[in-house]
Amino acid sequence: MAQREFVVYRSHHGPIVRIAYFHANFVPGRDPGFDWTKPVDGSDPATQWQGVHSVNESPNVFNPKSGWLYNTNNAPWSAAGPDSPKQRDYPSYVDGAGENPRGVHAVRVLSQKKDFTPDSVVAAAFDTQMPELEIIVPSLVAAVTDKLVADFGKWQVPWSDINRFQRRTGDIEQPFSDSAPSIAVPFTTGRWGSLASFGASSYQGSKKIYGASGNSFLAIVEFGDKVKAKAITAGGQSGNPESPHFSDQAARYAKGDLREVYFYPEQLQGHTERTYHPGEPSR
Repeated sequence: MAQREFVVYRSHHGPIVRIAYFHANFVPGRDPGFDWTKPVDGSDPATQWQGVHSVNESPNVFNPKSGWLYNTNNAPWSAAGPDSPKQRDYPSYVDGAGENPRGVHAVRVLSQKKDFTPDSVVAAAFDTQMPELEIIVPSLVAAVTDKLVADFGKWQVPWSDINRFQRRTGDIEQPFSDSAPSIAVPFTTGRWGSLASFGASSYQGSKKIYGASGNSFLAIVEFGDKVKAKAITAGGQSGNPESPHFSDQAARYAKGDLREVYFYPEQLQGHTERTYHPGEPSR
């Protein structure tokens, strides 16, 4: 998950839960008369930083009436739907990201439901709509069609036959190959608005495309009397191709089927392969 990607919801059941979107981090004060999206003349004293904005001067959100918050590495102006900070109230340089298709998608999904559970948050994260494709499909169809015919002999090719997850070695850059086993992935890059992001491309002349960016780790955590959580890792926990855990989560990753996270000793019963204490051999 990237730097500012998250979804937080407030349950309407049980104890009161406070939620907040914190944007402040580090935002230098600047002269709003300059276009800070372009290079400025550093020899001009007016371009120097004018201190750092305080937390109260940043577009944060606390306990919005909408009951939810989100961010997809986009601007804060839609972080809580209608209860988001207003762009007109802040200097233009506060936001350098702007909106993105995943933000449009997130607001659409979160606005349609008011009472989330951890499982329904996961389901929302794997919602299959592609807002950006709704805009560009007409031109896309004409170009995709020609390539499919050239690569596969026909354009009627299931998306699952093209968009694949493959992990063959422990290398950071995988040697992707159409002749090696791979797993179908139903979602795609966040560029088109997919909340479950899977950025895939062709490699070394491959006809299929393979994911090498996007959500490498996902987790949903519920706080209460005891912590409950589910998570998934692209591929598996181990980087050793000989390990049974090298790719044992790949199929679940593709399906959005998160595994339970074990926090307590009783949860580990029946799931422990070996134990280790300092000074003793593993057993």
